[in-house]
Amino acid sequence: MLSDFGVDLDGRERFATLAKWFGEKGLPVPEIYNVPQGCSWLVQEAVMGNAASKVRWSNELEEEAARIADGFPRCRDWPETLPLLEMDGNRLRFELSFFRVHFLEGFLNVATEDHIRESLKRLGEQVASYPRALAHRDFHSDNLILERDTGRLRVVDFQDALLAPRAYDMASMAVDAYREVSPAEARRWMRRAGDASGCGEREFQNIALQRALKALGTFGFQVTRRKNVRYLPPIARTVRYALRYMQAPSDEWEPVISALRQVEVG
Repeated sequence: MLSDFGVDLDGRERFATLAKWFGEKGLPVPEIYNVPQGCSWLVQEAVMGNAASKVRWSNELEEEAARIADGFPRCRDWPETLPLLEMDGNRLRFELSFFRVHFLEGFLNVATEDHIRESLKRLGEQVASYPRALAHRDFHSDNLILERDTGRLRVVDFQDALLAPRAYDMASMAVDAYREVSPAEARRWMRRAGDASGCGEREFQNIALQRALKALGTFGFQVTRRKNVRYLPPIARTVRYALRYMQAPSDEWEPVISALRQVEVG
């Protein structure tokens, strides 16, 4: 398959380098066949099958997805030719601000008072304080392909891999916007994260909440600014996940909960 990166030659080099490196580490990424000099394109393996978001999930499929998610933090010796990006406090605060502007204010038309801003800021600071490990960064069922011939999962869209809170990819699966994740399955992802990294329950919940709010900011932007209505079903699903993780011991999240419940009612 020929993939053209246009003017993003740095993106092409990053994709090619990571595909080779992840493949050497045993992760099921597409193979790169040719990266010609002076061109905007490369030739990669065509992975034939269906996105895992479109198939019926089984215990075996879930376990295989968990093995892949656990594979990213186990990769060592990051390629020296690539900058290693990091999901630090600045990035997390930006993502939560994006949620506030493009989902609460833009999509729901809810004025965000100072106490909402403070709650989002505290969440970002909490998540930024957790130990970090390498993460896929956008690990969900739409980026997992169930291969037609072999029946195994392959992972795509990995070029934004970075250092992130250590439970990030497994928490992303617990708030997967592209399929229904039951509370029981979400608890299994939390247990796996604990077994794999030592992540505690509150740590996992905060990471999952931040990830869900980040996704809602992106979806809100797509719907209101780009008029892309295909993101409406993921919005409804992700709101349910966010509410699942907003059960704080205080009423800190109550204004946001009330706003999000507009989507549930609607």
